[in-house]
Amino acid sequence: MKKLVLFVIVGLISTITIGCASMGSISGLKGEGHSRVYNFPYQKIWDALPKAMQSLKLSVAVADEKEGKILTDTPVTLWSYGEAIAVFVTRIDENRTNVEVVSRKKVGTNIFAYSYQDRILNALDQELGIKTSESGSR
Repeated sequence: MKKLVLFVIVGLISTITIGCASMGSISGLKGEGHSRVYNFPYQKIWDALPKAMQSLKLSVAVADEKEGKILTDTPVTLWSYGEAIAVFVTRIDENRTNVEVVSRKKVGTNIFAYSYQDRILNALDQELGIKTSESGSR
């Protein structure tokens, strides 16, 4: 019986920890998220992002304007173990900026975590006064 209980505990711990994401690990996933190109200067996008995230009740944990990176996460709730989120902002030219959002479940087995990738991009569209569409430059 003790072996069975130990086996179940080890199995649960393994299942929970496989596929875990943290803010540190997600910052290395640039190029693996959803992105949009905006017809706005870098600074306008950078200034609008915290407001867009705040509209989704997300707070900025780390913001590095020089590297164009914002990190945040969602808390544990009754329905989810949360997500780790990275936003990458890249200047294309003086009037065009690429924004990429990478969102990963904190726990791989968390089936209820809601992906924030498109939600953050849509909130940014709204903050910039852009009608959200499925594709193309904004």
